[in-house]
Amino acid sequence: MKKCYFMGIDIAKATFDFCLLSREGAVLWRGRFSNDASGIKQFLAQLEGGRWKPSLIHFALESSGVYGKALIGALHQVALAVSVLNPAQVKYSLERTAPWPSACLCAKSLTTGRKRGSHRRTQRSNNVVLPRRRPLFRRGTGEKA
Repeated sequence: MKKCYFMGIDIAKATFDFCLLSREGAVLWRGRFSNDASGIKQFLAQLEGGRWKPSLIHFALESSGVYGKALIGALHQVALAVSVLNPAQVKYSLERTAPWPSACLCAKSLTTGRKRGSHRRTQRSNNVVLPRRRPLFRRGTGEKA
């Protein structure tokens, strides 16, 4: 199913900011919730009760270590499309001509033309969401890959 909307999420230790963009890049909805179980539950409830069908939204957030695991898990649990982005890619993929919040930059990076495979989906391993990674060294040798 083709996605019509893109939501960027900026994760911090205590809160997360979000920004919903249309395919054309217009800001439709912005806000902030606490980064705990109750905040995530409120976010999902407002998302379900909102004007936009969640299955038509592609969610994207910068990799932020452990802070985003609960939200990523909750989005996966309700079968929504989530991409975890490399922060350097987000920062340098767009020209910062306006002071965009980081959440909007994540969403905007999805709306722009990008190389195939530059936004990798997460994989699930033992109920923990992990980004896919390349090995640093060749197996059996001490050489870099």
